[in-house]
Amino acid sequence: ITIDTSADIDVNAFTVTVDEGFEVTNATESEGVRVTLTGIDADAASVAVTFTDGATTTDSIAASKDPVTGVWTVAAASLIVGELSLADGEVGITAVVTDAAGNTSTATDTLVLDATAPTISASDLSFNENTGSTETIVATFTADELDGDVSFSIASGNEDGFFALDGATGQVTLTQEGADALNDDALVDSVYSLVVVGEDAAGNTAEATATVNFIGVNDAPVATFTTAQSATEDA
Repeated sequence: ITIDTSADIDVNAFTVTVDEGFEVTNATESEGVRVTLTGIDADAASVAVTFTDGATTTDSIAASKDPVTGVWTVAAASLIVGELSLADGEVGITAVVTDAAGNTSTATDTLVLDATAPTISASDLSFNENTGSTETIVATFTADELDGDVSFSIASGNEDGFFALDGATGQVTLTQEGADALNDDALVDSVYSLVVVGEDAAGNTAEATATVNFIGVNDAPVATFTTAQSATEDA
């Protein structure tokens, strides 16, 4: 008589591990989170995986066994599905294996869900002709993000190369080309729409647009005078 009292290969050998790249999961990744199962007994009948944020638990996802290799795999899980959407923060992963004898074994892991994109805002500023330098701040992009870690990059609106963006602070200054353009006496009114993308540590992105106005100024006319010369008749 063989008595089967364990659903895994060795006691405590059953594991569920979140795949590399999903340890911190953003909004896009949350639609297809993958985990790996190991240590499952040969006579295992079923394996089920669930995800929970402590308040909400996803529907159980059944794993499938490859009839040739005997390897169990579980389909990618979506953590953002209508009313079952999980909240940002730590998410617990629970896998339960049940063998033919009815024995069960449980394994757990965790990931961090950050599916909320930062809120990006921008300032609109105007500058008169002949007021430019490479230290002139022409726009500032700011982010509202829980962990505060957002990097910025220019998406469009800098085709002339007039603007330089500090990716850490969100401040935009003039390049030398931009300063020269603003300081050009022949400047005509120009409007630049600078689109910047903010990306948080999890990879969520959002964008905002700053409008930068270069305003041409009519130069005051310069009066010139000529001195009339009188001709003296030859005697």
